[in-house]
Amino acid sequence: MRNPREFIADFYTALEREYDGKNPFLDSEENRIFRKYYGALRNKFRRYLYKNLYHSRLRYITSLLLSLRNTDILDAGCGLGSESLLFSSLGANVLGVDLNEVRLKVAKKRKLFYRDLMKGKLEFVLGNVFEVIKKQKFDIVWMNESISHIHPAEDFLRLAHEQLNPGGRVIISEGNGGNPYILLKRILKTGSWSWTPYFVKTPEANGRVGYAIERLFTVKEIRDILTEAGYFITHLEFTYFLSIFSIGRFEKSGLITKLEQLLKRRKFGPLAALSYRIEGKV
Repeated sequence: MRNPREFIADFYTALEREYDGKNPFLDSEENRIFRKYYGALRNKFRRYLYKNLYHSRLRYITSLLLSLRNTDILDAGCGLGSESLLFSSLGANVLGVDLNEVRLKVAKKRKLFYRDLMKGKLEFVLGNVFEVIKKQKFDIVWMNESISHIHPAEDFLRLAHEQLNPGGRVIISEGNGGNPYILLKRILKTGSWSWTPYFVKTPEANGRVGYAIERLFTVKEIRDILTEAGYFITHLEFTYFLSIFSIGRFEKSGLITKLEQLLKRRKFGPLAALSYRIEGKV
């Protein structure tokens, strides 16, 4: 059986091909949107760094899906749909939902590029995630850099708890709000020291939904929110700066893994992490 790294590496290669203009199903404007979204791929050095961070972000859920069958996933805040496409290639049935109509149009076109890899059902829906999740049960709710925009996050996680099948999971991948560097990036991006909520229109008639700008949680904050919503924390992992070197001789020696484990055991470990993956289970 192929290991998770091989699946992620193959998918990442396809992302690079798309960035290089090899997806014939995207027109010039859609290709521009894709390239802007994946600006991290604009040169070889950045691709080297991003490849390792991308693997770090997806290795846990990829391993999980390789061990499960007929998994129903909600990709909440799916953007251009990359993780939805990956999960489908691993055999999951995926519903990707987002409020951005332009990005969803690109996501739907991308299905054509990946059609030979897709094994599970995949649908992209324009809508309010608070309303979409009420319509069916799921085994996994995946949120990649979207819990920082879903508002109120506490309400959504409680709602997700109700809509998960027995043994279901919420898996959150997000920038670490306790890391000074990540907080500085937010300040430079938004021009504000704090996150800001506002309301946006939804596809539903006269509908609107809360939207937060970069509400970054510390690990303790997100753990507390999940616990209060009724979840058991069953997995927590961090991505450190060291992760960008986790290939080749460093990976084979196990040195990076040992250093990361050492950081995690230290009190300052969570502060040093660039991002985290946390799983809450019903």
